[in-house]
Amino acid sequence: MHHCNGRELSEFANCRFCRKFTELTEKYRDLLDKSNNLVVHKEVTSGYESEIKRLDVTNSELMAQLEIEKEKLHTLEAAFENMRKQGENELNNANVLFEVTLSIRPSGCKRILPSFFRTWNHSLQVQSLIIWKRN
Repeated sequence: MHHCNGRELSEFANCRFCRKFTELTEKYRDLLDKSNNLVVHKEVTSGYESEIKRLDVTNSELMAQLEIEKEKLHTLEAAFENMRKQGENELNNANVLFEVTLSIRPSGCKRILPSFFRTWNHSLQVQSLIIWKRN
C-alpha cells in the first residue's frame, strides 16, 4: 500500500476539486448556451407563427376571390356559348334569306339585300367574337 503524506493528499484533493469544478463549469456553460439557443428559437418561431396566421388570412381572402372569379368565368362562358348558338342560328337564317333573295326578281332584291347584308355582317361579328374567345 502506498502511503501519502499530508501535503500530497492535500494537493491530490485540490487537483480533484479543480477537475470537478472545471467539469461543473463546462456543464453550466453548456446549459446556458442551450438556454440561450432555446430563447432565440422561441423568438424566431413566434415570428413564424404570426407570419403563418397572416398568410392564412391572405390565403382565405384569395380563395374567396378565386371563387368569385370562377363564377364570373362560368357566366362569361355561358354567355359566349349562347352567342355562338345565336350566331349559328343567324348564319342559317342569313343563308335561307340569301337563297330566297336569289329566287326573287331583281326589284325584290333591292329591298331584301340590305337586310341580308346587315344580318350577315352581324353573324360575321358574332363568329369573330367566338374565334377571339377560343384563342
